[in-house]
Amino acid sequence: RLQPGGSPAPDTLTETLPKLDLTGEYNVEFNYETKAIKFTDAAGVSTIAVDDNAAKVYYNLQGQLVENPTSGLYIVRQGNTVRKVIL
Repeated sequence: RLQPGGSPAPDTLTETLPKLDLTGEYNVEFNYETKAIKFTDAAGVSTIAVDDNAAKVYYNLQGQLVENPTSGLYIVRQGNTVRKVIL
């Protein structure tokens, strides 16, 4: 294994890191030259709320609403979630 710049990477990290409370999601960068660790807030979506209590709406593969689905393959919309299911 080589570090950036071509020097051999150590097998173990010999320096002790302080204990930090890092509750949440972060991007972590490690600089091999300075041995610095940088934590930055993660950008983007971390969670999506799903309404599990929303009514399920069934569609056939042609996109037509199905009131009483029997066995078969359907598209199901529940709240903001859409998925294919086999009944």
